[in-house]
Amino acid sequence: NWVNAAVLQAQIDDRIKALADLSHTPLFFGRLDYLHAVGGDLAEGAEGERFYIGRRHVHDAAGDPMVIDWRAPVSQPYYQAS
Repeated sequence: NWVNAAVLQAQIDDRIKALADLSHTPLFFGRLDYLHAVGGDLAEGAEGERFYIGRRHVHDAAGDPMVIDWRAPVSQPYYQAS
């Protein structure tokens, strides 16, 4: 219906404005590479997980995170190591 479409468009517009608010500042400033799964070993040749740490959460069209908010628990090791 048109109400849902209008609300969705407003949310999209707000998100675009939020991401463009500091266009001269990169969205991320750090990266964490996890080579081993928690409680397990990584198979030889496997890539592990990579998290980009930034000023806000950004996900791709599939909903997978591209940039993790710096306040998220997964970001803690970045601050403990720096």
